[in-house]
Amino acid sequence: NQQEARGHPSVGILGSGDFSRSLAARLLPSGHRALVGSRDPSRLPGGLFPEGAEVVSQREAVLGAERVVFAAVFPEHYHSLAGLREALAGKVLVDVSNADGSGRGPGPEGSNAQRLARMFPQSHVVKGFNVVSAWALQTGAHDGSRQDNFYQLPLETVNQTLPAVAMVTLGLVYLPGLLAAGLQLSRGTKYRRFPHWLDRWLGSRKQLGLLSFLCAGLHAVYSMCLSIRRAAQYSLLNTAYRQPPHSTVLHTGAGNKERWILSPNSSSLRDRSYLCYR
Repeated sequence: NQQEARGHPSVGILGSGDFSRSLAARLLPSGHRALVGSRDPSRLPGGLFPEGAEVVSQREAVLGAERVVFAAVFPEHYHSLAGLREALAGKVLVDVSNADGSGRGPGPEGSNAQRLARMFPQSHVVKGFNVVSAWALQTGAHDGSRQDNFYQLPLETVNQTLPAVAMVTLGLVYLPGLLAAGLQLSRGTKYRRFPHWLDRWLGSRKQLGLLSFLCAGLHAVYSMCLSIRRAAQYSLLNTAYRQPPHSTVLHTGAGNKERWILSPNSSSLRDRSYLCYR
C-alpha cells in the first residue's frame, strides 16, 4: 500500500479521534495519502480508520506529510507535540479544535490556534474546520444524515403535503352543496331548514376555498424554490466540470440523496490545498 501511495500527496493528521477518522475518510478518496499520527499506535484497534489510512507515530506522520498537517488533538494533550517543533517547521498546521466547551471564550492563554502558534513559531498555523462536526465531515451534507432530514422537513415533506391538503379542502367546499341538494330531494321541499352542522358547513365554504387557494399558492412557491435550488446544484456541478482537465467528478446517489465529489489529480489538488491553507 505504501508503494502505491508514493505518487499521492501526503497529509498528516495528529490525533486518532472521531475527527481524525473523518478527515482520513475524506482525504483518501481525494487522492491523498493520509498519515494518522497517534501517541501510541499499538493501542488502536484494527479497522478503526478507513482502509488505506496509515496509522503511525506522531513524528512519522509529521515527517511524512509534504506541506499540510492537521492538529486534531485536545488542548490538554498539546504537551505531547512539543518534540515536533523542528519537524513541523515550514509546514502548514491546521487547528481543527474548539474551545474547552465552557462557553466563556478564549482563556488567558488565548485561543487554541494562538497556543499552537506560540508553540510552533516556525510553522504556519491556521484555523479551519472547527465549525464542521466529525459526523457532517464524514457523511456529507446530502448523505441521509440528520442534517439532510432537517432540510427535507420544511421543504420536501411540506411541499408534498400541500397539494393533498389543497385538494381535500377543495373537496370540502363542494361536498356540503351535494349533501344539501340530496337532503332537499329526500324531503321533497326546499323550505325546511338544514341541520345545524350542515348549515355551518355551508356557511364556511368561502373560508375553506381561501384555505385551499392558500395551500395551492404555497405549493407553487415551494416548487419554484426547489427548482431554483436544483438549478443552483447543477450550476455548481457545471463549475466543477470546468476545473482542470484532469479532474474527475463522481456522482453518487439519486434524487434527494445525490451528491457530487470533485476528485482532481494529485498535483493540482496538492497545489490548491497549499494556496488555500496559506
